[in-house]
Parts: sequence; C-alpha cells; structure tokens
Amino acid sequence: MDVASATGKQDQHQKMVAVIIDDLGNNMKGTEQILNLPIKITVAVMPFLPSTKQDAIEAHKRGHDVIVHLPMEPKQGRPEWLGPGAIKANMSDEEVRAKVTAAIKEVPLR
Repeated sequence: MDVASATGKQDQHQKMVAVIIDDLGNNMKGTEQILNLPIKITVAVMPFLPSTKQDAIEAHKRGHDVIVHLPMEPKQGRPEWLGPGAIKANMSDEEVRAKVTAAIKEVPLR
C-alpha cells in the first residue's frame, strides 16, 4: 500500500503519458500488433501510401487517436526518404498550404 492510500490522501495531480506511434500507412509488418495494444495510443499516419486510409480507419475503430504525419525536408538527410507529399524548403506558401490540405483530406481523421 502506498503512503497516499494509507493516509487517505490522494494526489491531486494525475500523471499521464502520451504514446505516439509513427509512420503508419505503408502496409508495414507490426501495424496490427500496434493497433491491438491494450492502451489508447495516437498513431501518426503518413498520407498517400498504400494503407493510409485503411490504417487510419482501423485505428479509429479501435479507439485510438489519429494524426497526419506530414514529412518535411530535413536540413540533413536524403530527400528520397521523405515519401510522397513531402513539404520542401523551396516551396511557396501556397504550395505548402495545398500539400497540407491534400494530406489532411487523405488521412481519415474520424
């Protein structure tokens, strides 16, 4: 028994942790196991990939939160690692806005 329970005092501040699993949407091994975790998680789904919609819909069905993982050009690294729909440094504001809008439409958020 912990001290709070023994004294009848409860901690007013509940500690919480957010778990975010990255890079869903590419029909990867392990996706089913991730979605079957016995805790609520947030999955970051990459748009424009083979299982983007399927992974997002399945995550919602299982009560998980879904966010869009929109790749952005790194200062260092290989551009070919970015995947489709990536935001790049040389894009105009309008191009970035269009890419973000398309990505949001691609990943079912409800």
